[in-house]
Amino acid sequence: MRQLMQVALIPALLGLGACKDLTVPDYNAQSLSSLQAGATQAAIGTAAIGLLATSRDFNTSFLQSYVVSSGEFGREGMELDPSNGQHPLDRLQSPLGVGEPGYAGWQTAYKLIRQANVLIHALDSTTTITDPQKEAVRGFAQTIKALSFMRLNNSFDQSGQPIATDIATTAAPAAIMNGAGVRTYIAGLLDSAKTHLLAGGSEFPFTPIPGFTGFDTPANFLKVNRALRARLAVYSADWAAALQGLSESFVDSTIALTIGAYDIYSANSGDKTNPLYDPTCRQLFSMTVNRTEAQKQADGVTLDQRYLNKILDITPKVSDAIPVSACFKIYSSSASPIPIVKNEELLLLRAEALLQTGDRVNALKYVNFVRANSGKLPPVADPGATGGTPVPDQLLDEILYNRRYSLIWEQGARWADARRYGFLATLPTVLPKHVIYPYLPLPSDECVPRSPQPLGCTAPTPIPGVPTTN
Repeated sequence: MRQLMQVALIPALLGLGACKDLTVPDYNAQSLSSLQAGATQAAIGTAAIGLLATSRDFNTSFLQSYVVSSGEFGREGMELDPSNGQHPLDRLQSPLGVGEPGYAGWQTAYKLIRQANVLIHALDSTTTITDPQKEAVRGFAQTIKALSFMRLNNSFDQSGQPIATDIATTAAPAAIMNGAGVRTYIAGLLDSAKTHLLAGGSEFPFTPIPGFTGFDTPANFLKVNRALRARLAVYSADWAAALQGLSESFVDSTIALTIGAYDIYSANSGDKTNPLYDPTCRQLFSMTVNRTEAQKQADGVTLDQRYLNKILDITPKVSDAIPVSACFKIYSSSASPIPIVKNEELLLLRAEALLQTGDRVNALKYVNFVRANSGKLPPVADPGATGGTPVPDQLLDEILYNRRYSLIWEQGARWADARRYGFLATLPTVLPKHVIYPYLPLPSDECVPRSPQPLGCTAPTPIPGVPTTN
């Protein structure tokens, strides 16, 4: 894993840093044009792995973390910094802090997308790898590029994003595509990547792919691509596409729920440690409702095993004027990986898509499988479609419950689910001045050069939420 941090070729070529202690040749001496004109196989491989180094930079610290910001906006937990009392107020109450859109990973995403574009162009002139290998790299780069767009789409939704990224730096700013349009674009990007991967032969021209154990050939990496496509389809309410994507993914009820793709970290010299590791429970706190709303195991006393595995109850205290009584232990060491997509999520996506296409029997089967194997919860019968508002189907509510505890503090799934099913107003708020944001406005740097300014430059109307005692 030492190489992952040290060999991110494209950032070096763009002048974003220089490292003299590389375990591969020093590519800082190369120009961007030399990468695009006859790049070596080593340079192509280094650039490809460099995309993963940038991808994990979505989480660089407590303050600048996609997982923390999206999890906080979805009220999975709160980041309360004892040394920075202003920061929690920026995210939890109105007005939204001016830095928050940037913390959602905007700059990292577009840096990665630019890197991917450069890598894809480099393939046009190189003769050092075979045509099938070029196809494999194109599919890999487009998939990681799509993942960046997906992460931003989860945070910015209706604000939209620019999708025309392969343009000259001297060109006028690209138009902002609305959130639905961005999802359509991502779908096309993932499907294009599928075509490339299918033509990609038997191997990539680089090894390994850190964090993608078992998915290090074009054929197997395609399963990750299809898993992301299925997630996108569910978020777009395209249930047929979701089921098709899942059928081509690695979803499997006979393998471990944890099988999947991960951003990985280590304590090795020169590498990065997990930025969400909070061993002293100083800063990253769980909402109390995660405990009070956790279902119980068969004994009627023991809480959902996912709560016990991921959250640690602590002696109640007050941090930044907010009572707290539990912190996250999901990342138990500085080397803990952060999931990108895993089998457990795919099983629940399948349950949701099956329910929405009328197959309640199999939807319930997959829900109960996850309940038993992840939560150690007893099976439930189909509760029927007579639930309350805003989620009118109790089986759907059960699916969303399991997504909440299976994916907590991993990707902002609760915020996305609340938005797409209309229950943002039911998310908890602790202090009277706290509010819920449905999505983020565009960063100011995207607004200033555009005239007229896009609709996403106007802050969304905050939602009161439901007052709770934390």
